[in-house]
Amino acid sequence: MPDAKEVAHPKPTLATVRELYSHAFTCAQPECPQWLYRQEPGVVRPVLNSRVSHIHARQPGGPRWKPGMSPADNRSVENLLLMCIPHSYEIDEHEKRFSPELLQEWRVCQIQEYLDRRHGWPIDENEAADVSAVSFDSPVIAAPVLTSVVEAAELFALRAVSTRPGPAAAAAAWRRTRAEANAMMFVYDDEGNRVFVEPSNMERQQHERVVHLALDGVRAVVGPLYEDVLAKVATARHTSVQSAPWCDWVARAADELLAAASIWPWEPPYEDTDRLSDAAAEVRAAVGGLAASLRGENPPAPPTVPEPIVNEENEARLALAEAMAAHNALLERARPWSRVKTKAYDPDLRAELVVAAEEVTLIPQVWSTYGFALSSVASLAASVARNATDEEVTALIDEDRARRPLVIAATLLVELWREMNDTERGDLANLARNSLLKELAAQDWSTENAWVGNYVHGTQIFTPWSHWTSAEVVKAALEGALDAAPERLDDVLLTCAPWLERESRVDGSRRAERSYRELAPWFPVEAVLRAAAIQYPHVVATTSDYDDGIPEGIPQAEHHLSHVLRLATESAGHTGESG
Repeated sequence: MPDAKEVAHPKPTLATVRELYSHAFTCAQPECPQWLYRQEPGVVRPVLNSRVSHIHARQPGGPRWKPGMSPADNRSVENLLLMCIPHSYEIDEHEKRFSPELLQEWRVCQIQEYLDRRHGWPIDENEAADVSAVSFDSPVIAAPVLTSVVEAAELFALRAVSTRPGPAAAAAAWRRTRAEANAMMFVYDDEGNRVFVEPSNMERQQHERVVHLALDGVRAVVGPLYEDVLAKVATARHTSVQSAPWCDWVARAADELLAAASIWPWEPPYEDTDRLSDAAAEVRAAVGGLAASLRGENPPAPPTVPEPIVNEENEARLALAEAMAAHNALLERARPWSRVKTKAYDPDLRAELVVAAEEVTLIPQVWSTYGFALSSVASLAASVARNATDEEVTALIDEDRARRPLVIAATLLVELWREMNDTERGDLANLARNSLLKELAAQDWSTENAWVGNYVHGTQIFTPWSHWTSAEVVKAALEGALDAAPERLDDVLLTCAPWLERESRVDGSRRAERSYRELAPWFPVEAVLRAAAIQYPHVVATTSDYDDGIPEGIPQAEHHLSHVLRLATESAGHTGESG
């Protein structure tokens, strides 16, 4: 407890503030590249991006308070350092992690950076007064973070609502088709009541596609705005740990707004509901609560979240949620390497990312999983290794080549090849590529072991293989496997099928499914036809190019084979016409 006789020290003088800025350029946190002033597009003068932080607090009981410290020492440059807004809050919110000794080291390094670069931020008395207000007036301190959250959320809400006319127009066309069908046909039940007639499935599917295309357009517009809101909320959470409940409220409301904007009520009469407008209103209410929290006011309590009913299914979901949270936290730790090109190689972090890649081999890489699925993890692993020595990269290539399942080796080496090319280390890029090509060529694709673990991401093996050699090389390898072992047909059909993401017409949930819309140039069509005649002589080509998923009771391989047969027939027909 602070001594009752001790009182707050006075603020640093404006002359001290000016001296600090004239001898510093970036945030004192050693790994933070943020300038103390930033240049905004269209703004002539740089915008303040920092505040003065105390190593030993001004206020009794504050972070790293030093009893008996004189006012002169407390407000001197030796007790002050300049931080970007988020890091200035971090060192105070988590004072146990940031000792006075550590912060003194940062202060010395910040001055050394100035001495090395001879570039600081000379400011006048008025600008120093602005800095002092931002640094020592809590409501003003929160203003930059608060403004960014409010602006991002409001833009997200406005844009989500403004994009509704597109799907609405597409749904209106479907309703007109239904009305026209009933205007031409009157059907009654046994009691004389009129029965509403639905148009044909083909008409429904056509209109459904148009609605879904419109919704895809909405997601393309509002998806980045949603991510921006979450990023700004993360900054607010980082700024003040006390705001966490209201940050959670905003994040939940943003999730619901994205879901509401991305679906259409696909049940008769196919009219829109108030879900979107209610979701937009909830986002604004949540942001209002967060704003009050950041300003130090008395914010409204966030809505309570119902406790989940505990059963085996929910326990599995909670376990999955915890695992995904840990996975995403790891990726967040690694993302600075993808942004800052000079960060040193961290072998331990790279090893963690490889383990994480192995753990997500069963997650298809579709739109909603792009940020955390296999290719994204492998890309971060490559970024972390960007500045490894030649010897270290060579060792990684040897280790990655031996990893199994094979898709892990392929994805890691492809991303490492890309990273080495980007950094103009061509010899290492060639080594990564040639190592993978040798490993792929050495596989016996007629055996079951060659396919185990590769079912979800098989195209991430064969597509780069064909790019680096030719489609004919890959096709020949797969044709040889099928001709030698027709029983491998299921493996080929499942592993080579592309993934797409479907949306439920009822609740807006999304699921990933395989579907053959076209055949890759390397796909072994002729060998598949020969193996199909042996393994599935009863399967015939589907008559429709619309794939609405696997019907109940139909084996996956047979469903996919029917579409492959259709595509093969169409390809043969086009070839015949052109000949």
